[in-house]
Amino acid sequence: MANILKDKEIEGLLGTVIINGMTENIRPNSYIIRLGSEGEFLGTGKSFVLGEKREQKKGIILPPGHSVGVSSIEQINFTKETVDELFPKQALHGFLAPTTDLSREGIVVSSTQIDAGFNGSLNWTLTNTSSQERRYIYGEKLFRLTIFKLDESEVPQTYYSGSYQSKMGYVRSNRMGAPVGMQESEWEEPFTDDGIEESLERLMKAGYPWQAVASQLKMIDNQFSMVSTEYQQIYDSIEVISNNVNDIENSINNSINNTINTIVNQNLGITVNSAVKDGITQLYNWALIRLMSAMGILAGLIITVTTSPIAYDFLVKYGAVIGLLIIIFATALFLWGRPKKNKDNKP
Repeated sequence: MANILKDKEIEGLLGTVIINGMTENIRPNSYIIRLGSEGEFLGTGKSFVLGEKREQKKGIILPPGHSVGVSSIEQINFTKETVDELFPKQALHGFLAPTTDLSREGIVVSSTQIDAGFNGSLNWTLTNTSSQERRYIYGEKLFRLTIFKLDESEVPQTYYSGSYQSKMGYVRSNRMGAPVGMQESEWEEPFTDDGIEESLERLMKAGYPWQAVASQLKMIDNQFSMVSTEYQQIYDSIEVISNNVNDIENSINNSINNTINTIVNQNLGITVNSAVKDGITQLYNWALIRLMSAMGILAGLIITVTTSPIAYDFLVKYGAVIGLLIIIFATALFLWGRPKKNKDNKP
C-alpha cells in the first residue's frame, strides 16, 4: 500500500530525486516547491526570466483577472533508475497543490500529480481572481509537494515518457490542435443571440473580475444611451431653429421686396405726375403766350388801319407784303415761344 513520505525520508531525496532542493523547505509530510526563473504572462504572451543577478528582474506582478504560467526552481526526478537506488522495486508518485497562502489571496491554482518516471521542472498557472494585484519574488515558496512511495504491487508497468519529459524551465503547452479541414459550422461556440442587457446580467453573475467589468460596461452603456438621447434632442432643436431662421429670412426678404416695390412705384408715380404737370404747365404757358401775341398783333393792325387813312392806303397798296411779313413774324414768334429741351431730359 502506498505510503506518504515523512520529513526524514524527504530529506534523503535532496540532490537525487529533488534537485536544487533545500532542507528549510521540508515539512512533516511534504516539501515546498519554490517559484522558478522562467514564465509567461498568458494574457499578453510576454515571457520573462527572473533571477538574482543585477540585470534580472526579481519578481512578477499579477494584476486582477490576469494569469501567468510559472516554473519551479526544483527539478523532480522520479525515473526508475534514480528511485531504485533509494527504494528497490518501488516507485514514487507525487501530488502537488498550492499553499494556503495562495488561496487566501484569491489566487487559483489547479492541483496536479507527478507520475512515476517523470523527470523535469514543474509548471503551473496562477490566476488572480482577487480585486488587488499580487506580487511574487523569485524563489518564493508557493507549492506543496506530497510524495507517495508505491510498494511493489503498485509500481506501474510503464513509466511516464510524455512530451514534457526531461524539460527544464517553463514549457508551453504541447497539446495537439484541432484536426485540419474542420469547418466553422462544426464548432460549438459560447455566444448566444441574447441582447446586450442579458449578456451583461450573465457576466455580472460570473463573479470577480467579470462582475466588475460588466458593471463598468453597463455604466458605459447607460452613459452612451444618455449621450445619444441628448444628441438627438440637440439635433432636433437645431433643426427647429434652422427652420425658424429660414422662415424669418423668407419673411424679411418678402418684406424688403414689398417695401422696395412700394417705394419704386410711389417714386415712379410721383415722377410721372410731376413730369405730366410740368409738361401741361409749359404747354399752357406756351399756348397763352401765342394767343396773346396773335391778339396783340391783330388788335394793333386793326387800330392802325381804322384810324389812319395813310395806313389804310398803305395796307391796300402793300397788303400782300405786309401779310407775308406778319406770317413770318408769327412763325418766328411761335418757334421762339416753344418749350426748350433740358440737358438731361426730353420735354
